[in-house]
Amino acid sequence: MSLSDHPAAHASTPDPPSPRSPDRTDPSSRGTMDPWVRVAAWSAGVVVFIDVVFLALIQVIAHPLTVFAAITLAGVALLRWRPRIGMWLLVIVSLVALTDVGSLLTHLAFPTSGIDFVHAFVGLFGRLLVVAAGIAAWRRLGEAAARRTGTVAVGLLGAAVLLATGTSLLSSGQEPAERDTVTVIAEGAFEDALVASGGTLYVDNQDLFRHTYTVVGTDIDVHLDARQGERIDIDLDPGVYEVICVIPHHDFMDATLTVQ
Repeated sequence: MSLSDHPAAHASTPDPPSPRSPDRTDPSSRGTMDPWVRVAAWSAGVVVFIDVVFLALIQVIAHPLTVFAAITLAGVALLRWRPRIGMWLLVIVSLVALTDVGSLLTHLAFPTSGIDFVHAFVGLFGRLLVVAAGIAAWRRLGEAAARRTGTVAVGLLGAAVLLATGTSLLSSGQEPAERDTVTVIAEGAFEDALVASGGTLYVDNQDLFRHTYTVVGTDIDVHLDARQGERIDIDLDPGVYEVICVIPHHDFMDATLTVQ
């Protein structure tokens, strides 16, 4: 019997194992995260960073932004170990945050404060980018598109920072207070004020953000740009009035105005 006739010679030779493609959802696969997941992670991280800076500047912890920031951080952490769950969490919290788009657009329309403008810009476009990245990851769009999107996002953020810096430099100087006026300092909160009927109140906004000095039940509703002051004529009947800021999420800005 020849060697070629031996049964073992006709035995099928197993095919060599094909190279295994990296699993992008496997936490042990370094550097193989879906490019759109990376876009979502970076966008969400920038949003959280700006939110934390904003909260630190206004010195408020109990704020809706605190909840959004905590949930967003949880979503970013899950992207490393449970990408699908993390992405869904980021998309959902971003959509919920975008329900306040009216307030964000208002802050963008009045760029009187650099950090206020950057916060509104990042909050709006950063959250939109997270949602777009989630849709792109679901549709499995290519890596080239993700890189282009990331480049455009970085360029827009840089432009926003430059614009905010220019706005802060241009908004210099404020109307000085006159003699025989009562001065109220707005820095994190309004001060209570006591003024005579027919007198003048000078409200000095020392915050980095725009406020309004609104006396409830009256026609007094004065807009205060960041680092600016305004004189207000108090033609009110004697009494105690409530003062608020009508800008969304500025509920902490309240005080009383006593008119004698």
